Amino acid sequence: MNSPFTALPGGVYGFVYADDIILVALGKTNPRTRISLQAIVNAVGRSALATGFNMAATKCAISCSTYHPANARPSRLNDTVIPFRKKPVVLGITLDRKLTMIPHFRRLKKDCQSRKRTICAHHLKNNRRAALNVGRSFIHSTIFYEIEMTCRNLDGLSDILGPLYHGAVRLASGLLPSTPAEAACVEAGVLLCRWETARVAFRRALSFLEKTSGDECPFSPPPPTCIKSSHHTQIFTDGSKANDGVRAGISGLRNGLSFRLPLSCSVFSAEAAAIAVGMIKRPTDTPAAIFTDSLSVLRDVASGTSKHPFVQAIETLRDPLVTICLVPGHSGIKGNTDADRLALIGRRARTRLPNETPTIDIIREFNTSVQNGFTNHWRRSRNHTQKIKGSADTWTEQDSQREQKILSRLRVGHTRVTIAHTVSSEPVPECASCNPVEHLLCNCRELEDLRRQYGLTGPIRDILSNDPIRKEALLLFLKDAGLYDRI
Repeated sequence: MNSPFTALPGGVYGFVYADDIILVALGKTNPRTRISLQAIVNAVGRSALATGFNMAATKCAISCSTYHPANARPSRLNDTVIPFRKKPVVLGITLDRKLTMIPHFRRLKKDCQSRKRTICAHHLKNNRRAALNVGRSFIHSTIFYEIEMTCRNLDGLSDILGPLYHGAVRLASGLLPSTPAEAACVEAGVLLCRWETARVAFRRALSFLEKTSGDECPFSPPPPTCIKSSHHTQIFTDGSKANDGVRAGISGLRNGLSFRLPLSCSVFSAEAAAIAVGMIKRPTDTPAAIFTDSLSVLRDVASGTSKHPFVQAIETLRDPLVTICLVPGHSGIKGNTDADRLALIGRRARTRLPNETPTIDIIREFNTSVQNGFTNHWRRSRNHTQKIKGSADTWTEQDSQREQKILSRLRVGHTRVTIAHTVSSEPVPECASCNPVEHLLCNCRELEDLRRQYGLTGPIRDILSNDPIRKEALLLFLKDAGLYDRI
């Protein structure tokens, strides 16, 4: 099926996804564009017949990004008219004329409404982290399906599917529907929909760079004590990372070697790069023992399925004369100490190997940037939850789902006792002008003696903190005050 796509005319493009074929024809006028499209359709049909495939026109569809005149010449496949579709479905994505993806987003929103019941049912029997995992498997995978195409309209995705994403977080945490989306996400330790969309889109964009290297284990790292022969060239490697750069050092060669790596590389990458360079620079006429203090690199090499390019380089350079061994770090071993010293001075080295940053390090760096950006955005907000939790870090979950729900509602400031006057005919409380939760836990004079009894003193940030002792005291206080069942 590749033959029709080897010599396409200008303005015509062909894409193959599994057993689906997408043909795109571009042109200034509708008639000429249709002639070009018909030519490539005929070529694809002939190629399919020649290779034993039967393509049916009823399973094909044609769509036009401009006005489709009623008297336009229809496209045919094997003398059968191909039907016209205003909103064709390609790879599960509903496409409209302007590729706004809005019909696709609306269809996803409708399909996901029933899935929220699964989160709620699972949430009644498990803790919040399990409910969030269920929500990720059902809602998250649906919203971000084929984001490589839907990212054309990130604003539409956030506006239409964002409430569904945030609603799943509220359900998993047991929060009220009126809870602000930002407060619900920060309290649960997840990103807002817009920020999560950027993270997933970037991750998918780089996913094609990841490769696997097979299932065989190329190394069986022996312990250091097995290397006793004086015929082995002993090479020590080390990598380190600091604010001023990432560097690696190799000792045991004729001349010690140190080099820099790109700033986005991790310590793992520096250790793996040092081993790979040591295998390249070693003497080829004698056996060599390469010592490293990175157990994680040795385990990744031994797995045989690593996606890290530097580990794959080690697998490619494997040689029966080379043995990789684990040595204790910072134990006074001379070769390891020399490698540490060379790694420290590697920041001033002119040599920079390799010139490319591994994909996994780029993704980790981007995730950190997204997390820091969202944290800075959150710290600029002024609300109740910001006083308690300054970042979207994950806090310790309670074993009891009910206790976790109570703590979550108090942290976001939306509870039944504090907003009852807004949804019923109950009178407005005197403290409605201030923060009701902060009033109950810090300022209410009627509960002052009871708060002192349980040691609930200080600002609201300390009372609703992640301290297990504080959380236990707070729950006991709510039970004695008669507020536990009203939150």
